[in-house]
Amino acid sequence: MKRTFWVFSLFALAVLGTPARAEDLEKATVFAAASLIDALGAAAEDFKKETGRDVVLVTGSSSTLSKQIVAGAPADDFISANRIYADAVAEAFDTEAHDLFGNSLVLIAPADFEGDVDPTSIADALGAGRLALGDPAHVPAGIYAKEALENLGEWDVLENRLAPASDVRGALNFVAAGAAPLGIVYKTDANDPRVKVILTFPESSHTPIRYWGVQVNPDNVTAELFLTYLGSFKGQVLLDYYGFKTVTSLPSEDAQTSD
Repeated sequence: MKRTFWVFSLFALAVLGTPARAEDLEKATVFAAASLIDALGAAAEDFKKETGRDVVLVTGSSSTLSKQIVAGAPADDFISANRIYADAVAEAFDTEAHDLFGNSLVLIAPADFEGDVDPTSIADALGAGRLALGDPAHVPAGIYAKEALENLGEWDVLENRLAPASDVRGALNFVAAGAAPLGIVYKTDANDPRVKVILTFPESSHTPIRYWGVQVNPDNVTAELFLTYLGSFKGQVLLDYYGFKTVTSLPSEDAQTSD
């Protein structure tokens, strides 16, 4: 499995290293889930160094971006925090969504928080405050959070004590700013020094958190190459650095040199 991935990544980087043809579109607009702003920002910079091509990021809630794209917003790629919204775009443009990488779900508190919290004591730890999370009516992070709380038997206690945000970064900022004592976000969002992770939800408590990519504009070579870059060895190493779960185990340096 590792060898297969390494061969693919060498091919991908070879493609990325070829000079751009004059007729190619050398810029792609990528609509992406809010939780990807840091990682994809870094990926876009590295991709630019590799190819000379520009990636413009537009981030927000996957549900909102999906609706905008279907309504005609000028996206070349779409990267969604769940498959439902990716499939909606793929169906509208007669293409397919592809599994790119994953994430984990965590409970966060302000960085100066002291104490222990388990899933059955979240309500007590809130005190008079509210639990920040993406709006579970449409934000993927909030949908995953609701699933986890339901499966752990805590949703009924917490349902009326929520501070819903328009996207997962909004939930992070509620906690970081002190507007909410606790919040549920992705592990990668919790890299913010203003907050700390106090609980990681069991993977068995919610649907696996996967990000799905769709090439919306089939004529944009840069859009295709950027998704290829994210699946390459280099792209997967970068995503792993930011805390995302890569699709395939990355080969060690020894494995790379011995093949």
